[in-house]
Amino acid sequence: MSSKYRKNTSVSLSMSNLLEEPLQFAAVLIMTTLFIFAHTLGILFSIYVLLTPLYGFMVIYLLWTYCFDMKTPSKGGRRYEAFRRLKTWDYFRDYFPVRLIRTKRLDPNKNYILGYHPHGIMCAGAWANFATEATGFSDLFPGIKSHLLTLKLMFKFPLWRDFVMAGGVCDVSKESIRHIVTKQGTGNAAVIVVGGAAESLDARPGSYTLTLKNRKGFAKMALQTGAYLVPVFSFGENELFNQVSNPRGSRLRAFQDKLMKILSFAPPLFFGRGILPRIIGIMPHKRPVCTVVGAPIPVKRAVTNPSAQQVNRLHKKYVQGLINLFEEHKHRYGLARSVKLRIMPLVEFAPLRIPLHRRLETAAVAFYYYSFYFGALIGTLIILGLFFTSYYPLAILYLSWAYLIDGRTPEHGGRRSNFIRKLRIWKYFRDYFPITLVKTSELEPSKNYIFGYHPHGVLCAGAFCNFATEATDFTDVFPGITPHLLPLMALFKPPLFRDYIMCSGMCNVTRESCEYILTKKGPGNSVVIVVGGAEEAFDAHPGTYSLILKPRKGFIKLALRTGASLVPVFAFGENDVFNQVNNPRGSWLRDIQLKIQKKVAFAPVLFHGRGIFQYTFGFLPHRKPINVVVGEPISVTKVDNPTPEQLDDLHATYIERLKKLFEDHKSKYNVPESTELVIY
Repeated sequence: MSSKYRKNTSVSLSMSNLLEEPLQFAAVLIMTTLFIFAHTLGILFSIYVLLTPLYGFMVIYLLWTYCFDMKTPSKGGRRYEAFRRLKTWDYFRDYFPVRLIRTKRLDPNKNYILGYHPHGIMCAGAWANFATEATGFSDLFPGIKSHLLTLKLMFKFPLWRDFVMAGGVCDVSKESIRHIVTKQGTGNAAVIVVGGAAESLDARPGSYTLTLKNRKGFAKMALQTGAYLVPVFSFGENELFNQVSNPRGSRLRAFQDKLMKILSFAPPLFFGRGILPRIIGIMPHKRPVCTVVGAPIPVKRAVTNPSAQQVNRLHKKYVQGLINLFEEHKHRYGLARSVKLRIMPLVEFAPLRIPLHRRLETAAVAFYYYSFYFGALIGTLIILGLFFTSYYPLAILYLSWAYLIDGRTPEHGGRRSNFIRKLRIWKYFRDYFPITLVKTSELEPSKNYIFGYHPHGVLCAGAFCNFATEATDFTDVFPGITPHLLPLMALFKPPLFRDYIMCSGMCNVTRESCEYILTKKGPGNSVVIVVGGAEEAFDAHPGTYSLILKPRKGFIKLALRTGASLVPVFAFGENDVFNQVNNPRGSWLRDIQLKIQKKVAFAPVLFHGRGIFQYTFGFLPHRKPINVVVGEPISVTKVDNPTPEQLDDLHATYIERLKKLFEDHKSKYNVPESTELVIY
């Protein structure tokens, strides 16, 4: 009999284990679906019932909700302990699993404001720990009643509002927080996801970025009510979903920020797993979420009107307490010691008090970049504007001279001005990053040279500074050598702008232009060609070292036909000064960019950096060093009609020397030893 009982028990347990995982999956699927669609489902169900014979019940419910019950979410809500203890939440907890860790006891004679970080996509840890009893909140913190606070908008939707209120959820208005921590006695905790909707846009695996610097309302409320502040960090909250790349300052992020201001919630483009683990879907991945509740930060007494200094002081204590909590526990949850918590404002403004030279550096960089962004347009508009004034003869004379008499100048050595090349503004431009020029070998003034510049970057800052100005003292470093930077031929078409760039010694990158400089201007001349061209700009992402070089043999043929020596040049840091929207090879975005580039001859790169007065977004580069290393020249014997074999041999030699240059110098410029140069 006992043997039969044990057998039945074993079968029962195995059946229970078999059902455990599907039930966990079902619990999370239901909650995820409700999180995404419940607002719409509640409205649709209400409309459906209104069209049935049961419409009277729905009319009564809607009248009661919107006429009598709208204040309830701001008055402590309507929690049901039976709902909070449903078995469903245990399955929800075990799916990830979610754990709640206590570091200090909370005194039930006090009230608390818990700051939850990070937001993640759907606040799974916040829901499991503070809106249910799945992780045993009431046992871990006896005498404390938790109230998770969410957007006020959530309580506008029928049925869904009642569902979340059953878990003790209230709205996040000042009135609501004040009611919880001052009108319901002691032992109450308002749980605020401090980073809010904006922080969910940074929710991706491996990210520890919080929106907190400008969030001080919760600190002010703590001072006004005397509630203690408690930092809470949820390790793993950001690991549950992937998100489409949307770095701060990108066009996608700007669009999301605008939508958030209009809709009051963030529209992150997230995805997880599907019904099967390897299929993309809306379900979160099964990854542990460990929510650590830190030590309370005491507020000695309530202050009706706290000063800005008092708020800042408490906010600073809170931020430090949160950082200490993160540092103390991160190694227990698989994070490296080097991982740091990044605390960001929505917009990080430049300090008001910074040295004058930094202001001048920023101004110089703004002048250079905005002249390239808008110089062609401004030059065209000035000439058009002159036609509507009494000075129109000047416009006619200029256009006649520029395009009838002077049109060939960009192909015949240009029109350099040493006065323009030596302007003080370029020194400020150099110091902004800073940019350095590194010589590894002497260049004989009795020869001519073809410099191959790599990588392109977004706007070739290192190439311009070193070869189109004297900011890094090129003529002193390489005496007797005259550099000519060669950009796209299209840049020499717009009026006025063409003359501006020619003053720096730039010429266009046609074969005629190159041969003129290398064969008709005597020895000691060099052309600087950004070999990867506009297409290489698509790979200009921080930390990448990818070049387009295998199909680029025109400069090799030019070297053989003119006898000019080849000089490999590598700019460490050129790719690091801008961020770019993710566009891997083979992606639909890259395909569109390549098609546009073939049509218009320049690369439509979706890049972003910082602004003039803030560091979060804009079209100025970040302050990151660019170190341009000029390699050893490769001697070339002149061949009037080089064979394909000669081209291939010299091309292979050039690639080998470029790789050696990269390997010899990468450790000096903080490139990991394991990093290799990728050549397409």
